[in-house]
Amino acid sequence: MQTRRSVVGAVAVSLAGLAGCVNDLPTDDATGPDTETTTEVESDDVTDVAVVNERTERVEVTVRATTGGETVFDRTVTLDGGSNRRFDDPFENGTSYAVTATTDDGLSERYEWTPERRDNAGVRVLIEDDRVTFEDITA
Repeated sequence: MQTRRSVVGAVAVSLAGLAGCVNDLPTDDATGPDTETTTEVESDDVTDVAVVNERTERVEVTVRATTGGETVFDRTVTLDGGSNRRFDDPFENGTSYAVTATTDDGLSERYEWTPERRDNAGVRVLIEDDRVTFEDITA
């Protein structure tokens, strides 16, 4: 017979095994200008592009990706302070992209996304008070 302590321990171990399995970035597969939503999405897939507003105030961000001189992804989102937006699979694997993020107050940064970085990975665009930075997202 199981004791209450062993049941509680088993539940704790089970929950610890699930840690990190929830992806809280809202998803959007549509094209064109849009605004931030607060929908939480659970996913085992890696997001290709996530835009995170680390500021306390609202910001408008344009994320553009080009390859071979052609713009293949061009999205403008308005994010409230502390919110984020994600875009699933906007790019093809095996292709290099120049990803540029520009804020409505003039900050801009460019990131070279190569096929080596794309294998089961994504990029997080962080909008900070005084700069735009990029981080790799890996599974």
